[in-house]
Amino acid sequence: MNSNPRNPSILAIDPGNEQSGWILFHPTLHQISDNGITRNSALLMMIADCQIEAAQLVIERIERLGMRVGQEISIPAIG
Repeated sequence: MNSNPRNPSILAIDPGNEQSGWILFHPTLHQISDNGITRNSALLMMIADCQIEAAQLVIERIERLGMRVGQEISIPAIG
């Protein structure tokens, strides 16, 4: 991640067991600059190799299934 104030992009990840959905959102421009569904190992390498530059990372928290209908099953974790 980078802390460049000129690039306030947010990387948001919807994690899965083998692959994850993700978007790179630029809040100042109100636009998605990139997105995809990527194997977790490849996404980790993209982040580690700084191929995706973002000031913030948001990952959806995973909860166990089998909860009552109407009960929240995911709460975004903002960091």
